[in-house]
Amino acid sequence: KVYASDEGRVQMTAAAFTKGLLELEGSLASVLVHLVKRDREASAMLDASSLDTDAVVSVVKERLHGLLGTSTDVTSSMAEKVIPGGSACQRRAMFSVGNFMTAYEKLYQSMKRFVSAVRELAKPGNQVTLYHEELLDMALNRWEKLETDFKDKNGHFDISKILHIYNWVTYDLLHNRQLGVREMTDVYMNSMDLADILIPQEYGMTTGEKINIATHICQPLLKKILADIRYVVNDEASDILHHPDCLSLVGVTTPDRHVRTRLYFTSQSHVHAVLNVLRYGGLLKDMQNNTSSKEAQDKLDSTPELNYLTQIMFMMYEDARQPPDSPSRFEVQVLYSPGVQYRERFLCGVGDQGHNPLQQSSDQELVSEHNSQVPPSQAPSSPSSPNNCTETESEEADWMSDLEVIEPLTHLCTVSVDSIFHTFNTLMQASH
Repeated sequence: KVYASDEGRVQMTAAAFTKGLLELEGSLASVLVHLVKRDREASAMLDASSLDTDAVVSVVKERLHGLLGTSTDVTSSMAEKVIPGGSACQRRAMFSVGNFMTAYEKLYQSMKRFVSAVRELAKPGNQVTLYHEELLDMALNRWEKLETDFKDKNGHFDISKILHIYNWVTYDLLHNRQLGVREMTDVYMNSMDLADILIPQEYGMTTGEKINIATHICQPLLKKILADIRYVVNDEASDILHHPDCLSLVGVTTPDRHVRTRLYFTSQSHVHAVLNVLRYGGLLKDMQNNTSSKEAQDKLDSTPELNYLTQIMFMMYEDARQPPDSPSRFEVQVLYSPGVQYRERFLCGVGDQGHNPLQQSSDQELVSEHNSQVPPSQAPSSPSSPNNCTETESEEADWMSDLEVIEPLTHLCTVSVDSIFHTFNTLMQASH
């Protein structure tokens, strides 16, 4: 079964993934209608959080933006206030910024240069085709609005706009490079570290806040995951009505084995919430005493952002050799991937005389079937559809295909079913 939140971009991603996974024919709309659940239950699990959660998040954002509104240089004590116990990646970003007010002004000036470049392109007589046939005037209007909203006439910066700036410049670097790669790259580089600090901290600055916000956001989803596990443990799957024809299956080692799969497609807020539950809720408390777990911790610490097709996977195994009531009969492996990675390719060759593939231009963008015209953290290029390009676009396709590489899954931990139930139930009870 496949579940998706109410957002169109999430639903189309769910349909495209399902179509590729099951090797289906037909349109995405048909797959969406027949195979993707978008009912009230799915919306309760995967859509926006409650008003109580929004109030908590707003308080955290207000405090965070207050700390980042200072004109003093970043110090260790300041970093500890903004990212207490933060990852190595966030600490690097903090000291890379150096002075936040200076960084905001630098970002603003790079935006002005970019807007001027787009304004020149928008003059009559220029023929520029944008992704999904977006009008050049529309692109200019959204960037002019971002520029105006980010810094008002009194010189005050609206820090909340940084995430919008980062999302849109990433989108345009992926799809609209003819707007001006050099100027866009400046905006991207000047917003990158700021976004790396802001995005994870808006879901809680302290460990307690992260757990509190996370359990409020994804509590219905956690309950559903526990119900999925309980269903198998209690052998409720023994009355399955439909079985595959074992004689017709080729290349399947155990054709008589029943594998129950549930896929949940949702937004970045829920993914951050589930990761925070795993990371700070106690399930990974023994990570420091385990070599493989330390590698997993390093992976989490070194990941600057969660991108399109970020995955968290719970794989449940049954050892039939163990007694039915043995705690060792079932175990759950938790795996994670931060999704499509494109930052390295964005910055390839920047600041030196080397070749920068982003500085190429093309007459035609590579379009994937289920993309919609939204920022890339919400809907970047699809990894499931082959790119259709001519021979003259082969070099463009080479670097574009590199951008569509999904980070391999990292094993976070292997725990007993009892540990999963204890951790999730304890957190949910504490959040009431």
